[in-house]
Amino acid sequence: MKKWLCLAAALILALAWGSVSRAQTAGIEAHGLFAFGFDGELEGVGDSDLDNGGGFGGSVVFHLNEFMRAEVGGDWIRTEYKDIDQADVTLIPVTAALRVGGDLDILYAYVGGGAGYSFNDIDVSGLKLKDAPIYFAMVGSEIGLTDLLVLRGEFRYNWHRPDLEATGFGDDEAELKLDHMQFRLGFGLYF
Repeated sequence: MKKWLCLAAALILALAWGSVSRAQTAGIEAHGLFAFGFDGELEGVGDSDLDNGGGFGGSVVFHLNEFMRAEVGGDWIRTEYKDIDQADVTLIPVTAALRVGGDLDILYAYVGGGAGYSFNDIDVSGLKLKDAPIYFAMVGSEIGLTDLLVLRGEFRYNWHRPDLEATGFGDDEAELKLDHMQFRLGFGLYF
């Protein structure tokens, strides 16, 4: 199912790319983010208490046509277990997304979604958090500050379920639900 979703997203981007005119622009964007509401459920064990986290990231944005924009980007996110001292969890997702919306003078409001792959790490001896796919849905807006500079705010819901492996103890493995929400705020520069 996941492979079909990625294939469908790639096909939509390829078809949309064909509609790009030379007058359309591209840009770069940088943002900070606040990640919260981590699910934290460990398959067969129960809930784990993960704290809210923060991070930053950036992306390259392509205006495909009047209503659609595509982006390719990456983030760095850190959270930690509340009950375990020095148990930091780091996520580095690299993603592609498609936004569909409309321009309302200086405001571009959109909805969208995307997928990617997250490179994960946990700072606990004897545990390994494996890399895994990540999927998300988003809603947001951009406010034009100048002809080139925009302020962008976004809410994302992320589905992320990497395996957590206990190394050295028979290599037990369980799925860790790292589903979470994000508020993102940043600036974009279009050229």
